[in-house]
Amino acid sequence: MKFRLVEAERAEHSVSLLCGVLGVTRAGFYAWRSREPSKRELRDRELERVIGQVFRDSRETYGAPRVHAELQDEHGLRVSRKRVARLMRSLGIKGVSRRGRRRLPARAAAETPAAPDLVKRDFRAPGRDRLWVADIKYVPTWEGFLFLACVVDAWSRLRASSPPWKPSSSTGIPSTPETRRGSSSSTTWRASTTRAAATRRSASRARSATSRKRVKNERRSGRLLLSKRQLSTETG
Repeated sequence: MKFRLVEAERAEHSVSLLCGVLGVTRAGFYAWRSREPSKRELRDRELERVIGQVFRDSRETYGAPRVHAELQDEHGLRVSRKRVARLMRSLGIKGVSRRGRRRLPARAAAETPAAPDLVKRDFRAPGRDRLWVADIKYVPTWEGFLFLACVVDAWSRLRASSPPWKPSSSTGIPSTPETRRGSSSSTTWRASTTRAAATRRSASRARSATSRKRVKNERRSGRLLLSKRQLSTETG
């Protein structure tokens, strides 16, 4: 590494000065220059050629782990993953990754003012179609971001997503048949859900009782059969 630095800076400074600063000898530097490439350097050059080909075949998306696996599986080359990473750094190539991206610094409060609080943090609605709340979710996909939005009536706790809908006559806010029914539909839905859960529990208890009864009958039949065999043996 020191000899490489001397070679790179010898155009600006003398070799004697550079060798003295780095603590190496001029003879060692000139011997290094005239020395033939080592087997490791020749191997690195060959690996760089293959790594570059694998990287291009992957449309410049593979990182060091995938390139390493490709070298072993497709080319039969035994090489460590760290060596592959080092050679990729020397070539100036890297894979595509969705992880490890740095977060952008938050903007100042003056640049991004907060949205106005229209309800003053009071989410208790006196009736239907009086207060609607909404939220939006960003969903990453291969085609880009999809946006999932939901609007809920704060009074009936029902979402306005089932067509057909039309603006309310009193507020002009979209309302659905579910919200127009008010809390009665919500109560009916809860009651039906409770009944279905109770039915499932009753069926489960009945199956358990039937299974226990069958096991008990099988054990009793086995004991009776064993007693008959013992009686026949003693009689004989």
